[in-house]
Amino acid sequence: MQFTTLSLIISGLTIFGASTVLAGNGFTDSCSNYYVTGTDLYADCLNNDSSATYATQVDLNYCLSNNGGSLICSSGGSYSYTCSNCELASGSYFECSCSGGSGTTGIDLNSCVGNSNGGLYC
Repeated sequence: MQFTTLSLIISGLTIFGASTVLAGNGFTDSCSNYYVTGTDLYADCLNNDSSATYATQVDLNYCLSNNGGSLICSSGGSYSYTCSNCELASGSYFECSCSGGSGTTGIDLNSCVGNSNGGLYC
């Protein structure tokens, strides 16, 4: 009986750990073909056990905010109302010109966006 209980606990920790890793490391470790159109980030993302890939998207207005001219991770931030000329500059690095700042500001979207079982989220 002790062996069965221990096996179940270890199995549960392994499953929990796998889903945490996907989300905790940002989206680029488990997603590919990502791009931004308008305010939406699109990507093809693996599910938790890497058995399927899903086309998914998230509106970055729910993930980013303009804080004095700098992009920051912020739930419901609505960055696009005060930022323009936004693009993926290199890899997952996202750049914009935002009011309140001088020049261009940027942020690595991996710090704001994750993959949860094949779906992008903030």
